[in-house]
Amino acid sequence: MIALYLAPLYLLLCGYILWRMLHWLAACHDVTKNFFLRGLLVTVYVFLALSLLFGFLVPPSMLQRVLKGIGNYWLGVLLYILLTVLVDGNLVADLIRLILKHVSFPKKERLFSRKGHVIVGSICLAVILAFSAAGIYGARHIVTTDYQVKISKKAGNRKELNLVLVADFHLGYSIGSHMQRMVEKINASKPDLVVIAGDIFDNEYEALDNPERLEKILRSIKSRYGVYACYGNHDIQEKILAGFTFPRKGKKMSDPRMDTFLEKSNIHLLRDEAVEIDNAFYLFGRADYERPGR
Repeated sequence: MIALYLAPLYLLLCGYILWRMLHWLAACHDVTKNFFLRGLLVTVYVFLALSLLFGFLVPPSMLQRVLKGIGNYWLGVLLYILLTVLVDGNLVADLIRLILKHVSFPKKERLFSRKGHVIVGSICLAVILAFSAAGIYGARHIVTTDYQVKISKKAGNRKELNLVLVADFHLGYSIGSHMQRMVEKINASKPDLVVIAGDIFDNEYEALDNPERLEKILRSIKSRYGVYACYGNHDIQEKILAGFTFPRKGKKMSDPRMDTFLEKSNIHLLRDEAVEIDNAFYLFGRADYERPGR
């Protein structure tokens, strides 16, 4: 329900950004003042801004996948637009200009010139594009971090354990295509044990693109003692819009298809239970506190 209450603020912010964009384009070149060109730009912008809502309303289909994928990328780009234009750019600049208009200082006219406006807007656009590209690259570029952890306990005859911990796959409309690279990274570490610490899914099983292929990829993980997982707060089936979920009656539950997916992927799900590994140590898996609906 929070998404509904925030909708007016979202629309106001999108409207402000659109107004600033059209104002900047008009300063760049007079051709952008053309009625039909402006109409096309506004139509594309409105489609992007409402793509998440369209994807939420459309029933499960390829069209929904496309709309939600576009909407997810739009949210990421919108974040950088807000940080650049609102925080570091035009909103603050607007407030400063309101003050400076009533203050005399050398070369004041340059601050309010058309050329100055174009330059500042171009810098903002370059920053937005650079950070958006970096964000997309960062989301798909898998980085391995090594830790050395010493535990003063006996574990049978084992002196060391090479463990790979991964979490927050959020398999869905925008995530999944790079799982092959993820598995290759895991196997390159030659793990004794692989554990997945929740948020394997992203609230909707329908978001998986070709689950059979993903199952095959995950089955190729090579681990001496196997692959184990526990569920996180996103590993449930519920409606979600722009990251906000909608309240419902009853206990929050995972979709049975999620459980079957893990089983077919040779991933052992631990639901508030423990398993003994190699007669040497125990591995416990706890479900996320939020999952029962508290």
